Amino acid sequence: MVVLSFDIDGTLVDSTSRLISCMENGKVDWKCFLDCGKLGMDKPIPLNISIINKAIRSGLAVILVTGRPERMRECTLSQLMKFGVDVGGIRMLVMRGDHDDRPDPEYKVDALAGVGLPDVIHCDDNEDTVNSLISHGFKATLASKCDSINPYLNP
Repeated sequence: MVVLSFDIDGTLVDSTSRLISCMENGKVDWKCFLDCGKLGMDKPIPLNISIINKAIRSGLAVILVTGRPERMRECTLSQLMKFGVDVGGIRMLVMRGDHDDRPDPEYKVDALAGVGLPDVIHCDDNEDTVNSLISHGFKATLASKCDSINPYLNP
């Protein structure tokens, strides 16, 4: 069974405005960026949301693996619903522990290994994360190429 996995920020959600507003001296203020009150600055990424919804309608297993911390679970689900994601069809939402500050590539390799699902294809905006996943035996693609998973979707 093919499992499609998606990142959230930069993949399903354009968080550029939130990121820019949380820059301080050229560095990201992560406390600011990971504040539920700032999610209103985000915009949906329609193409990838359409892909995830089509996958769900096609009966494929869909999971989300995000670097957002667990404390953001409720506001994340609310945001995704607001942006039109069929959250009821998502099998699993894997979120980073509240005090886990590992680099994204390391966290996502462990997170996907931890879900124990075979044949996962992950879509992510972070090229280092995609490369790390591939080097650890996962299939992965950049967010700008999520539509390359279309062969797995039923017409």
